[in-house]
Amino acid sequence: MSIKSDKKDDIPDDGIYYSADKGPTFGVRFVQIIVMAICYGHLLTLKTVFSITIVAMTSTNSTTSGSTSNAPTYDWTNQNIILSTALWSGIPTNLAGGYIGKKYGPKWLIVSAMVVNSVAFMLIPLSAQYLGSMGVLACRFVEGLSMGIMIPLTAVVMGIWAPHEERSRLGFLVSAIVTFMQSGSTISTGFISQSTLGWPWVCYIFGTAGIIVTTIYLFVAVQAPHVHPNITSAERTYLEKTLSSTFENDEPVPWAKILTSIHFWAIIVGHAGYYLFVMLLVTEMPTFLAKVMKYDLQSNGTVSAIPKIISTVSGIFISIISDYIPRHGLLSVLNTRRFFHLTWTLLMTTAVICTTYIPEQLRIWAVVLYCIVTIADESISITGVSVNIYDLSPKYAGIITGISHSISQGVSAFAPSLVDWVCTDLSDASQWRTVFIITSVIALSSAIFFAIFASSQRQNWGTESEEDARIEAVIKRKGSIFSIYSLAA
Repeated sequence: MSIKSDKKDDIPDDGIYYSADKGPTFGVRFVQIIVMAICYGHLLTLKTVFSITIVAMTSTNSTTSGSTSNAPTYDWTNQNIILSTALWSGIPTNLAGGYIGKKYGPKWLIVSAMVVNSVAFMLIPLSAQYLGSMGVLACRFVEGLSMGIMIPLTAVVMGIWAPHEERSRLGFLVSAIVTFMQSGSTISTGFISQSTLGWPWVCYIFGTAGIIVTTIYLFVAVQAPHVHPNITSAERTYLEKTLSSTFENDEPVPWAKILTSIHFWAIIVGHAGYYLFVMLLVTEMPTFLAKVMKYDLQSNGTVSAIPKIISTVSGIFISIISDYIPRHGLLSVLNTRRFFHLTWTLLMTTAVICTTYIPEQLRIWAVVLYCIVTIADESISITGVSVNIYDLSPKYAGIITGISHSISQGVSAFAPSLVDWVCTDLSDASQWRTVFIITSVIALSSAIFFAIFASSQRQNWGTESEEDARIEAVIKRKGSIFSIYSLAA
């Protein structure tokens, strides 16, 4: 089914701010964004949960103290290869997801991704029992395919249902839903793994939850406003007027100009180094906390969740600060990008390296440093390389985002493999320090490359369009990094 609307109304004279009736305060657009966010949050939850579950699957007595579970454990040596599989297997679907979703609509692709991912996650215990580590690796490969397609589909849904002037609140709504789903799941994973149920029930419970979420989405989600059975005429007009050009922009993409732009490669390199470091933490920090800091499974889940909540709250204040600086002329937009990306990368990498010097008796300070790391991560995503995409060309921001994320995901698959190669003894803090130093050097080098070659100027291949004009109106009117970031979907 096409997501294009046949109705072609003029964009309101006041640009991005729609002055006519927008329909209900809590319209169907909010419902569509919320159910999409729950699906997206669940897929990311499964990725986070597995990082803790594999600790329980391969744990020693030192990490399962207090456990009442009789669940099987395995003496595998390829845990990090298993963790990285879902990263590199999602690269092709990441590239294709946005185009296919834009052409045919996102609903059935999201439903398919959710079902495949949930079933694959539920099959992990049986695969481990009968096929060993290779069976689990196969499940993770399939999960990666479905996870990869979801990221660009999220952008497609936001492009259909989130008017530009509301993307700040809707974007943070999605972020909050995802964060709290991940936080709750990491805490519950620790409890379930150490209970009489054991780690297999983590797979059964969360896999079943995915099927339930998918069923709800199936009956609630709609491809586009013009086919929604219950949308008011006012809300439909509001969405079609403010988002119509997003649906119908079929101009050829200037691939040669984009791919030969040094400013484009500044984004690619900057994001790849940052993403490598972040995914190392996402996939390996539970293992580090268990093996080096000796946190048991229950505490591990709680410790992993607390920084996520803190970073979400801190992101609000960081957004305000990052708005204030260019708005009051303290720094230019470009120098603000450079300053925040470099500063927060330096802080993030330093904090992680410092955790390897903390003795087990003072392990609470490792949690404090981890909170600093997640705050820095949130800050970079709000104020650094990610938003620079919209400086270069709002018109092709989706394409640049897809390329950037695909390359970054491929690079990040190297992180678990690095741990596998370097850490012959997972309880040795000095070996983890080597891993963190290597990835820190890569992250800092990429941040420096970004700072040198980044630009905040509209590129000549970012040709002017109605879409550009509306986004430019936001930037000029608000002068706000936070406002530009809100257009990310």
